[in-house]
Amino acid sequence: MDWNLALDTTGGETFIKNFLDAAIIVNAADDSFWQQPAYFILAHFSHFLIPGSVRIGSVLSESTSVTATAFQTPEKSYAIVINNL
Repeated sequence: MDWNLALDTTGGETFIKNFLDAAIIVNAADDSFWQQPAYFILAHFSHFLIPGSVRIGSVLSESTSVTATAFQTPEKSYAIVINNL
């Protein structure tokens, strides 16, 4: 997500003077905003990562096409896996 959760309709300007996409695009001209697909992805896994959650180690084979991370919440453990194919 880089450093910006919300950007204007031009995609910036960011702190390093470039233009990007963001989870939320804000249109100041008509006081509206759009929730991009990244917003819903963040919302989905953030739902499971409640306050008090910590990231824990996860190990994958170097020959796999997936990326993963794992979290321990006060109640359960969760893994987030992304298929990079």
